[in-house]
Amino acid sequence: MYNSAVTFSASGLGELDSTAEDCSTGIGLAPIEFTESVVLVNLSGAIFTSGSPGTWSAPTNIQDFSPDFGNLSAGDSGSAVAPGSHLAIIAGEFGGAGFGVLQLQTAVTATTTPAATDWVSANVPNDPSGVPWSMGLDPHTVTAYLSPNDGKAYGLMTNDTRTFLVKVDLALLLSAPRIAATHTADPALIPAGTFTFIAE
Repeated sequence: MYNSAVTFSASGLGELDSTAEDCSTGIGLAPIEFTESVVLVNLSGAIFTSGSPGTWSAPTNIQDFSPDFGNLSAGDSGSAVAPGSHLAIIAGEFGGAGFGVLQLQTAVTATTTPAATDWVSANVPNDPSGVPWSMGLDPHTVTAYLSPNDGKAYGLMTNDTRTFLVKVDLALLLSAPRIAATHTADPALIPAGTFTFIAE
């Protein structure tokens, strides 16, 4: 068994709340709960040292997405990567409508410091019944997939009452115009078709 060579909680950064990986590049990510930061680790460059306990180290980046991810309730919490897309979704929890999408690097070497090259934050609109979106609780109600039907990367989230799923076209949201000098999507200019609601 190996323990990370970096103890994030001991350094005062907070708790890593969930994990996800872009398996095509080996970039792992873990949001730091109650913050706007995500730990990105290049697992393809991991070095393991045996011992009792063993340790490991890898090129690591703690990337701060403030102020853009300030709309995520309880901070950066849930996470998922749509396989093969290099797109990740970061969700809040315990209410609120905020979430974000990260564009991860498409190629890395063993020495690459991982980083999101672009990102966008947005809020899930009110559901079709007019109720404001309220993000689910633990365990995190977010996942992502690459559609075999149209080849697009989608994020899926459910609200806390489990009345609706929302399917988010990740690349389409990432292309949305931003509010000036931010990485926050302009809600009036988010392209049609970005959000699809599915009654549960």
